[in-house]
Formats: sequence, C-alpha cells, structure tokens
Amino acid sequence: MTSSSPPRLEDLWVDDTTTDVQRLRLKVFFSCMHCTKLLEDGILDAIPDRHILLCCILHFLLLHAPESTLRSCDVDAFVAQAICFQSHSPASLERLKVPRVSPRAVHLAAIFVRGLSTGYYTNSTCCLPFQMESLMPWYTFDGKLFHIKYLAAENGSTLQQLSDNKPRAVEMCHKMRDWIVKGTRLQSN
Repeated sequence: MTSSSPPRLEDLWVDDTTTDVQRLRLKVFFSCMHCTKLLEDGILDAIPDRHILLCCILHFLLLHAPESTLRSCDVDAFVAQAICFQSHSPASLERLKVPRVSPRAVHLAAIFVRGLSTGYYTNSTCCLPFQMESLMPWYTFDGKLFHIKYLAAENGSTLQQLSDNKPRAVEMCHKMRDWIVKGTRLQSN
C-alpha cells in the first residue's frame, strides 16, 4: 500500500496491534468522520476518549451542516452536559425536571444520537481504534440534562455557568469547545 492509496480492509482488520496499524485505524476513523485535522493537531493527547466522538460529531456538523443547524450556544450546551454528566448519579438524572420542551433541542439531540450511531459503525469498521465502551452514550450523553443545559445556553448562560461553576469542568469545557470549533465558522467566537 502506498501512502496515497486508500487502505485495504485487510490492513485494518489484521489481528495486529502494532503502532503502524493502530495509527492507520485512527487515521481512517477520523477520515470517515471528516475530522482528520483534529487528529493531525493532536486531539488524542488533549481530550479523553469518552469525549472524542462528541467532538467529532459537533465538528462535522459545524463544517458540513447549514449554519442554522448548530449555533455557538448549542455547542456550549452539548459540551457542558457531557462534562457535567459525570457528576450526576442515575437517580439525580432521573429527578431532573425540564422546565419546558424545546423542539429544537429535541431535534439537535436526535441529530447527535444519529451521529453516535455513525461513530460506532465507523469505529467497528476500522477495527476498534477506540474501545467501544468509551464511545457509549451513557458515559457522556443524557437527553434530559442536555435539554436543561440547552435552555440555559439559549437564555444566555456562559460556559462557566453551564459548567456549574466548577473550575475543572469549566477548563475541560473550554478545551473541548476549542477543539470542536477549530477550523470552523465559530473559531473566532
């Protein structure tokens, strides 16, 4: 295989865990997700695996969907809920009350979940460059929590407020947001 030719499936599916094969699997995964720039810029060193798929999906939407699909406050809501999600128990998530239902938030969540499915299939096809467990939505996504964060972001809450004013959460949210918007129309915001 030359460097300019596409990899063969046999190259991806070989039962070989060498660094070259793993690098090839990652490269193909990020290429399929239309996020090769993120891989080249070092996202794997900056973001935990459980948040990589979220970053790829949102980055893809910012690059390829119409501008009205994903706004800056929407990105903030997705990122904040992914980080804050970790501090909630299943019981506390169940007790959350959504003040009102926004059709737009429901639509965004549906698009995101569709992106998760694409990411799982892509990861499987590329012979699991990421452990499937790290890509499971129950580690990073809850629709009700997203809806609450979405409503707050739409009403003007800052990323710090969306992150529950927890310094580590705020730092991680900013870091993830920076990766998501890299090279997109929101980069300067």
